[in-house]
Amino acid sequence: MNYVIPVPLTEAVKKYNDADLIEVINTYQYKLKKNKYDVNEAALCLMDTCKTEWARRYGKKPVPTIMTEEMMIIEGEINDFPY
Repeated sequence: MNYVIPVPLTEAVKKYNDADLIEVINTYQYKLKKNKYDVNEAALCLMDTCKTEWARRYGKKPVPTIMTEEMMIIEGEINDFPY
C-alpha cells in the first residue's frame, strides 16, 4: 500500500514552477470574476498561497495574464448557452 505524507500547502506551492503559479492565479481570478460561487474556500487558499509565493519570488512584479485551457472551456460553455 502506498502512503502519501501530507505537507503544508505553502511547502507544496514552493515546488511549483512559474507556469503553474501563473495558471492557478489566472484561472481562479477568472472564475471569481465570472461567478464567485464557483470558487470554494480551498481554491481561495490555493490562489492566495500562489500569490504569496509569486510575491516571494518576484516582489511587486505583476503576475502575467494568460488564457488557460480551463478558462477557454468556461468561455465556450458561456457562449454555447446564451440566455
